[in-house]
Parts: sequence; structure tokens; C-alpha cells
Amino acid sequence: MADRATDPAGVWLFQIMRLINIVALLAFLGVLAESLFLQCGIGEQSCPLCLVQRSRMVGLALGPVMNLPWGWKPSHYAISILAAPVGVAFTSWRGRGFPYRGTSRPRS
Repeated sequence: MADRATDPAGVWLFQIMRLINIVALLAFLGVLAESLFLQCGIGEQSCPLCLVQRSRMVGLALGPVMNLPWGWKPSHYAISILAAPVGVAFTSWRGRGFPYRGTSRPRS
């Protein structure tokens, strides 16, 4: 039986998985770069909810970042998978208190 690292099918699969991680990382970095450009380059003020969503994007990007230097492991994807519902829960919990720009928060 051939070694998994030297098996042509294993090398091909490794290259595909590495490419998927690079594409995912570039997508996350693109979203973060665009939001930082809007905030710092153009001067658009970010709402606090946007800042929370940016931190969630950083949490989602940790899986592909860890896969590139240390190889593919399910625990690396587990970090990204856990970051998604934690970010959604925090955003939905915190998002209730943030008024939209130009509106006032109703008093109770």
C-alpha cells in the first residue's frame, strides 16, 4: 500500500483542500479589507454591530489560517464552525440594542 503523502490521489486531494483554504481565506480577507477601507479610507463610520460582525469574520478565518501552515485537521475547522454560531448569537443578542443610523431608540 502506498504512503498517503506520495499517493497521487492523496497529493491531488491535498492540493484541492489547500486551494479551498486559500480561496476561503482570501474571501474573508476581502470582506475585512473592504470594510476597513470604507471606514478608514472613505471616512464612513461603522456602527457597533458592524464591528461585532468583523470580529466574527476574524473568528471564521482562523480555521483556514491554521490549516495552511499546520496541515488539514478537523479541529481547525471546528474553531471556524464554533465561531459562526457564537458570532450569530452575540450579534442577535447585541443587535437588539443598536439603533439604526438616523433613527431614535424607542423609550420604554
